[in-house]
This record gives sequence, C-alpha cells and structure tokens, in this order.
Amino acid sequence: NHTKQGAEAIVKQLSSVLKHEDVVNPSSIAKIERGALDAQIPIDHDDAVVVLYIQAANDSLEQRATFSLLGEMLSAPFYNSLRTEKQLGYVTAAFTSHLGPVPGMAMLVQSPVADEDQLREEYQQFLSDYAETASAMTEEDLQRYKTSILGRLEENPKNLSELNGRFMESLGLGYMGFDFRQQLAEVIRGVTVTQLQQAYRGMVVGEPRALWIRTAEIGQANSASDFVGATLQSSK
Repeated sequence: NHTKQGAEAIVKQLSSVLKHEDVVNPSSIAKIERGALDAQIPIDHDDAVVVLYIQAANDSLEQRATFSLLGEMLSAPFYNSLRTEKQLGYVTAAFTSHLGPVPGMAMLVQSPVADEDQLREEYQQFLSDYAETASAMTEEDLQRYKTSILGRLEENPKNLSELNGRFMESLGLGYMGFDFRQQLAEVIRGVTVTQLQQAYRGMVVGEPRALWIRTAEIGQANSASDFVGATLQSSK
C-alpha cells in the first residue's frame, strides 16, 4: 500500500546498498524420454509406496492446460478405485504435478497391504480400464473439469500475501505482464473433448514420459537421489 513515489524511494534506498549482480540459477528439470524409467527410495518401515510421474511433451501453456485437466479428470476415479473399492491404502491420490515450467501429473499410493509390484499393476490396470471412460467423455464432463480448475485459478486472492504469491508465480514462469493465470485460463477454456481424449491415449496410456518411483529396503542400489542426480547432470 505505497504510492508510486514512495515505492520508487524504497527502490532507490535499497539500490544504494545492494550490489547489482546477475543471479545464476543452476537448477534444471530433466527431460524424460518416452518410455518408463524406474527409481527406488530406501525406507525403514513396512508400508509400500509407489509414485507414477508422467511428464508433458513440452512446457507450453497448451500442455499445462491439458495436464491440469488430466489431473482433474483422474483424481476422483483413481481414489475411488484404489482407496474406496480396493482399500489398498489410506494415502491415495492422483493429481496435477507441475515442476516449475514443466507440466505433468502424478499418482500416489502408500499401502500397508500391497507390495510395490502389486501397486504398479493396479496403476496400469486402472489406467487401461479408464481408457473406455475417457473415450466416452461428454462435453458436460469436460465443462465440469474446467469449472473446477478455473474456480481455483481465477479465485480472488484472500490477502496481499496471496496476491504477491501470484505475482511471483508469473515472474518465476517468465510472464513479465503478471498474467500467467489469465493466459492459462483462456487456454483451458479452449481445450476440446477430442484433444483431451487424444492426450489421454497418447501421453498417459500410450507411451508416456513416465518415471516410476518405489520404496525399497534400506541398502538397495538405484536410489531416487542417485537416479535424479545422474539424469540432471546429463540434461541440457
């Protein structure tokens, strides 16, 4: 709540004590090629956990909109199937999982009754079975998914901190006009039933860019940290 003149005075005062240096950000996100990669995380308890992460083809708004809708579409059915019906684990979720500018989605179950191999089979069976539901998707179904996402995306910020968070989100993703959410909302509105069905067939059940992460006994090789480190070092 500053005037333009007051804000400029603050900038001038800070500029006199801060050095203007380029910020070097060495972090990167590995690109997963088509096919399935596997990694393990050693744990010291008996529950089994499997995470399936599916990465988008690129970091466009179109891909982000598509994966946002895929996550919304699969969230309730995945939970109902593996948690409510099969009771494989209390922690069960399918959700959109964007890593910085890279769109994606993830599926997660923590189970005290099924091992990692069984969970992986259950994921694959669910995705295969759901293909029929996706093929029968109606315009009303799609509008329901869109309404849910847009409601969260376009909700008025509750306070200045939340508003600032949205400004920083835009800047972090390269939208210098602070309009990332507005642009994404417009692209989401334009997604068609056919486009979402094609995305499901091609990027989820076809040959996705998939990373399977599973728990393992302590001492086993191929930990997730080793995998991620090796992959990031080789990525451009």
